[in-house]
Amino acid sequence: MTYEYIQNLKTNHKTLKLLASKHLAFYLSFFYEAFIKSGEAVVAHSKLLSHLDDYLYELNQTYENEFEQDAKSYLDSWCSDENGYLRKYYDNEDEAVYELTPYAQKALEIVEGLQKREFVGSGGKFSLVLRLLEELEFATSMDDMQRIEELLKRKKEIDEEIAKIKRGEFVGFDDTRIKENFMHLLELARSLQYDFSEIEYNFKELNKDAMKQIALSKNEAKEDVLAFIFEKEKAIKQSDQGKSFSAFWQLISDMEQNEKIEKLLKKLYEIDTIKHIDTQRRLEDFSYTLLQNANKVNETTNKLVAQLRRFIDDRVRVENKRILELVEQIQKNALELKEAGIIPKESFYIDGDKTDIFIPFERKLYSIKEEKKLQKRLDETPIELDITSFQDLFYIDEEELKEHIESLLETNSHITLSEVVKTFPVTKGVAEIVGYFSLAQRVYESIVEEQKEVILITTKDGEQKRVRLPRITYLSRKES
Repeated sequence: MTYEYIQNLKTNHKTLKLLASKHLAFYLSFFYEAFIKSGEAVVAHSKLLSHLDDYLYELNQTYENEFEQDAKSYLDSWCSDENGYLRKYYDNEDEAVYELTPYAQKALEIVEGLQKREFVGSGGKFSLVLRLLEELEFATSMDDMQRIEELLKRKKEIDEEIAKIKRGEFVGFDDTRIKENFMHLLELARSLQYDFSEIEYNFKELNKDAMKQIALSKNEAKEDVLAFIFEKEKAIKQSDQGKSFSAFWQLISDMEQNEKIEKLLKKLYEIDTIKHIDTQRRLEDFSYTLLQNANKVNETTNKLVAQLRRFIDDRVRVENKRILELVEQIQKNALELKEAGIIPKESFYIDGDKTDIFIPFERKLYSIKEEKKLQKRLDETPIELDITSFQDLFYIDEEELKEHIESLLETNSHITLSEVVKTFPVTKGVAEIVGYFSLAQRVYESIVEEQKEVILITTKDGEQKRVRLPRITYLSRKES
C-alpha cells in the first residue's frame, strides 16, 4: 500500500468518507438501529422516514438542535451518488424501499471491530488457523500415501477419543472455551452477511451497466450489446466470490444440510452459558436469514435476465417494423413505375438459385371424387353408453396441498417442491403439480429458479411419469 494509493482511498472511497463524516455517530447509530438491530435488510420508505424523524427528534432534544435538516433531506443525501450509503429502489410495490450499501455495511463492520470485547478468543482462532493449514497441505502438498497415513492418524485419534468417552474420561469445554467459540461464530455469521451484500451489489451494478449499455445502443448491433453484458456477468460468476456463492447456494438449498444447521442452532441455545451471553438469540434465525439474503442475490440476477429479454423483444419489434417499411417502399416504387409505363430493361440475377414455374394448363381442373355408398337402413340395435368415466372425475383440493406444504414448513425454514412430493406423492397427475405452482405464485413466499429438477408423478390411471420443471422453494405464507 503506497502513500498515493491510501490518499486516493481517503478521497474517493465511500466507506472512508463515511468514517470521516462530521456526523458519523448519527449516521452509523441510525443505520445499526434501522437495519442491523431490527434484522430488516430492506425497509419501506414510510417506515424508515418515520423512524428517522423520531430519531432526529430525540437527538435534537439531547444535543440542542445539532441536526438542522429534516428526515427526508438526510435520506436523499444518503442515497445520492456522492455518498451512496443507502440504495433506494422500487420493488414489486408502489412504495420505495431502502437497503444498506456495502460501503455503509463495511463502515459498521469496522466500528464493530473496534468495540472492546470481553475477551479475545486467541486459542480458538489459532486452532482454526492450524486446521485450515492442515487441510490445505492435505489437499495440495501430499501424495496419496501421505494422505492415507494422515487419515490413519486421524482415525487413531478418533479411536482414542471414543475410548476416553467409554472410560468416562472425556472432558467437555469450559465456559471460556464455549464463549470463545460462540463469539467466533457471531463474527463469521456477520462477515457472511456482509459478503452477501457485496455480491448482490456487484450484480446490481451489472444491471445498471446493462441498462446504460442498452440505452446507448441505438446504433450498435444486437450481438455487440449482448456480448458486453454476458461478458460482465460471466466475469462476476467466474470470480472467486461468485463461485463461492454458487457453492453456498447449493448447500443452503439442500434440505438435509438445512435441517442439520437448524438442529445445531436449536441445541446451541440450550447451553446455559450461551443463554446468558446472547439474550437476543442473534443466531436463532441464522439459516432463514441466509436464505433470504441469498434469494435477494437470485432476484437481482433474475431482473438482469428480464432486462435482457425486454431488450431483445424491443430490438425484434424495431427490426420487424423496418422490414415492413422496406416492403411498403418497394410496393410503392413498383406502383409508381407501373403507372409511369416504365419497364426496367435490366434486372438482377442471383447465381445458383432458380424459381419453380408452374404453367396454368399443367394443373388439373378438378379431381373426380370417389363415390360413397351409404347404408339405406338404420341399425336399430340399441347402443349402451358407458358412463363409468364420469364417476372418475376428480378435482385438485388446494387446501390439501396447503396442508402438505405447511406440515413440512413447521419443522423447516424452507422446503422444495421435490421434497413435498417425495413426502406426499402425486396421485392426480400434472394437474396436481400445477396446483403446487399456483400456490407458490399466490399464497407463499417462494423462489423459482432456472435450475431444473425431475419429479416422479403418478397419473390417475396409475401410470408412472417423470416431469422436468423449474426448481421451486417454499419459504413461508405471504402476509394477508
